[in-house]
Amino acid sequence: MKRKFIAFVNRRYVHSVGMPVCGSEELAPVDFDVCEPETSASEIQRLFLRKINSADLDDWTQAAEWNARVSETSTDIDAIRALTVIGDKPAPAATRKDISGGRKITTRKDHTINFEIDESTAVNHDFVRSIQEGKRYKGNYETAGAHMYGGNGGIVGEITLDMVLNRGQGEITKYIGTFTWSSTQTEERCLSPIFGETVLGSDSLDTVIDFTADATPAHGDSDFVLAGGTSAVAKFRYNEITPTIGAAITMTVKVSTVLKLTMNTTADFVGQPFIFTDTAGVDHSGFIASGDVLF
Repeated sequence: MKRKFIAFVNRRYVHSVGMPVCGSEELAPVDFDVCEPETSASEIQRLFLRKINSADLDDWTQAAEWNARVSETSTDIDAIRALTVIGDKPAPAATRKDISGGRKITTRKDHTINFEIDESTAVNHDFVRSIQEGKRYKGNYETAGAHMYGGNGGIVGEITLDMVLNRGQGEITKYIGTFTWSSTQTEERCLSPIFGETVLGSDSLDTVIDFTADATPAHGDSDFVLAGGTSAVAKFRYNEITPTIGAAITMTVKVSTVLKLTMNTTADFVGQPFIFTDTAGVDHSGFIASGDVLF
């Protein structure tokens, strides 16, 4: 007599004693910290596009390869365009199907990045006009939390991009777009090797503040206070602006919610890149802002 491995309960098949196990029962590791939880800023700030027949990156975690291929003007087949955007990515729309035996499967997930470009130069306007509906590109994207997504090969997706002119004084021209693709998998992620680089091809910032001797060094209209006093390791690198304009602002750099540095400066520095080397020698790349910058 054959052994019975299934039970039929409320029109659903369920596991019974002796039923064969489907696949591995193992779970991947997780990492939670009650005292110092790690979070990451999620807004998408750059979208990297390349031709569908362009070569994959050899190692997308290395800055040198990005710097060699990212260009605003190159016509090389492997050139990558870096779009400075404001964007978001909601949860994908999943398609679930009922199949035999009361089971369910996910047949596809449709992903969408919503983004806007607010620099309306003549070149950018012509770029928008060049985008053809339904044309596919390879894409990677970078968040304000210094993460890059998409892997060596990028994400193969379709882009739409249109001009929007809002009424009212103070409104500006914007180009609103989407980048869409289908995949049942979440994208690969790495720490962006080019985070904070506004001019790709160079990672140099022209001003270095060293905390070896002075706990509150000043440079122009900016001063810096290192939490916990001076250190031979801690440095702050940024691009000096002359002359400075704008209201006074204060930026605090925090790592895992712990205050590391305070910068008192003026509003014209907002949005400028910086690199903070902490007392452990770890680099943190970000953009100057009024208020907390979290790592």
